Amino acid sequence: MSKAAPFALERQVKNIQFRIQQKISIADDEIERFSEVLTQYKSEIVRKEKELERIQGKIDSLTQIKDGEKRRMQVDHQMRLSQMTLNHQLFIQKLREEQENEINRIQDEFGTKLENISNLIDGRLERSYKSVEKEIEMLRNTIDVNAATLSRTNRKKDNLDIETKDHCNTINNGVILQLRSYAQKCNNERANNLLMSRAKLQECVAQIEDMEKEHITALNDRKNALEHIDKQYEKELASLAQQHNHKILMLSGHLTETQKRMQILRKAAHNLEQSNEQQLHETMKEIDMMPSPVQNDQDYEILGEEQKNGEELEKKRSILKMELRKKEELLDEVRNENSKIRKDIAAVSHQVRMGARKAQFGI
Repeated sequence: MSKAAPFALERQVKNIQFRIQQKISIADDEIERFSEVLTQYKSEIVRKEKELERIQGKIDSLTQIKDGEKRRMQVDHQMRLSQMTLNHQLFIQKLREEQENEINRIQDEFGTKLENISNLIDGRLERSYKSVEKEIEMLRNTIDVNAATLSRTNRKKDNLDIETKDHCNTINNGVILQLRSYAQKCNNERANNLLMSRAKLQECVAQIEDMEKEHITALNDRKNALEHIDKQYEKELASLAQQHNHKILMLSGHLTETQKRMQILRKAAHNLEQSNEQQLHETMKEIDMMPSPVQNDQDYEILGEEQKNGEELEKKRSILKMELRKKEELLDEVRNENSKIRKDIAAVSHQVRMGARKAQFGI
């Protein structure tokens, strides 16, 4: 019995050493896997940093493009406004020249017609006066002839001669009154024609003033419409810029938070690597310190300690698996956060393109 016990104890020690060796191999495999995972984490972190730098560069380029587009649109708007103002001034100047030419033409026509009417009336009056004077002269000659005849034939009838002279004077006075009435009528017609011409001229001037007022009103309406469009454009541009700045701030916050999480993940991976190296070093040290054969009865205690060490290694392996699971969950969160950042950047880029397209087409 006493001889068989050492052999059995030696077999148990060998079995324990074999199990410890298996656990060490498993721990080496776990450490190697952790190293590979750590390398993947590092490469993923580097890739994410490059992607974030690319996204930041894209955001900066979009911001520069948007600023350049905004400045170009402002310059185009100012040029169009200056051109419209110049066209408006030229149109007003042309309209004034046309109105002045029209007024001068109307005045010239009015003066010509007035002069023609005056000449016509004067000619008619002169011809009328000449004909009336000729008739008066003829009547006077007739009266003188009749008077001479009557005086020669009947000198005794003085009363009859006096009545005849009175009758002749009455006839002469009636003719003179008719001529005066005709001259007054012609003067009245001339005055009425002048008044009618003046009324027509005033009507033309009033129509021209109304046209000028309507034109000024239309120009003011166009100017107000342009100012309203300009204000609406500035308002939409400010709103779009505010939304863009808000998105940039949000993305900057997400980027900062992601960088912090990456730093935490990098630090945790570094700590995990150091912990694995330390555990490996301690395990190798414990293996080196283990005695190969069992020489006395106190080896049972050593085997118990080795078994405890194996259990502790198993616990540490479980803890490492839990930490690795946590790191993988944290990596998934970082990936989801990066996906959200990509979506936000895509949305901002779409809004920037749509804003530039609207500004280009003047919507």
